[in-house]
Amino acid sequence: MSETIIPLSKSDIKTLEEIHACLSDKGDADKVKAIILLGKGWSYPQIEEALLLNERTIHRYRHKFLIGGIDELLDNKYKGGFCKLSCEERNQLAEELRKNIYSNSISICNFIRKTFGKIYTPKGLVPLLHRIGFSYKKTKSIPGKLNTEDQEKFIKVYKKARKQGKKIYFLDSVHPTYNMLPDYAWLPTGEETHIKSNPGRQRINIFGAYSPNDQSIIAHNYETVNADTVLDILRKIKKINFDNIPLLLILDNARYNYNKKVRQLAKKLKIKLKYLPAYAPNLNLIERLWHLMKKEVQANRYYETFDEFKSSCMKFLGQHSGSFKEKLSSLMTENFHLFPMQSS
Repeated sequence: MSETIIPLSKSDIKTLEEIHACLSDKGDADKVKAIILLGKGWSYPQIEEALLLNERTIHRYRHKFLIGGIDELLDNKYKGGFCKLSCEERNQLAEELRKNIYSNSISICNFIRKTFGKIYTPKGLVPLLHRIGFSYKKTKSIPGKLNTEDQEKFIKVYKKARKQGKKIYFLDSVHPTYNMLPDYAWLPTGEETHIKSNPGRQRINIFGAYSPNDQSIIAHNYETVNADTVLDILRKIKKINFDNIPLLLILDNARYNYNKKVRQLAKKLKIKLKYLPAYAPNLNLIERLWHLMKKEVQANRYYETFDEFKSSCMKFLGQHSGSFKEKLSSLMTENFHLFPMQSS
């Protein structure tokens, strides 16, 4: 046997391959790959060509591994972080993490110790969690009383209306507050970036409509949003669509949208009203428009006066440029995201 070869069993090699899969650092991964290849009988020149390492480096890795094993090879940086769990145990851990939310790695380490009798450090656990498909990120809230079946029924009605050639509008209100919204940006490292803000609580009351048929936007600023506001928008929509194309307006469940006068005027103007399922803001396309407006008008932006702020909001909603239409095309797609039913 060549003196460069490391005597490894198939089980040893499998363990090293599992450790390699858990490593995120390329240098550490190359160290383990070099040992695996030596264990499989590869020569130094072969490994040099495969891993782009020189012979002295490979020899150093081999020497470290023979003296102290994997911990010595990796300088103990990932001690406790190797894949000590079997495939079945990893699947069980993944199932546990899907059923229950763990806010810190210490709690997961405790679960592994109690369930499998194996020790992981919080730092060493991270590669394993990445390997089984988990990352540390924020949860997202969804309405607690949503109904997935109602959402699916709504989408079927919507798609049918589109196929029938109906002109559709999504209606909603938004109330941007006169203040700067801190947001992410590329900023100097190690320095704080400050933007002036306004102490007041003035806000704009905007009621608008968005049509996915032609990306048209109808939006106006009102003293308040009520049934009279909806009546005004209905008249504006009908005035623009004076032909005989059937109109479908989609509204949320605000009380003023159900007002008797609103329903009577809609019937008179031959406009059909369709109300969204309860607790389903995800189905209202215009919500995305409001979000875009906040990003482009308020995020990291300061306005000296309230009138300047109001003017900027209305100017955004009144755009007709090609670049704005392209932005709407990518954002206002009719692929609705359904919130899944959550078990309590």
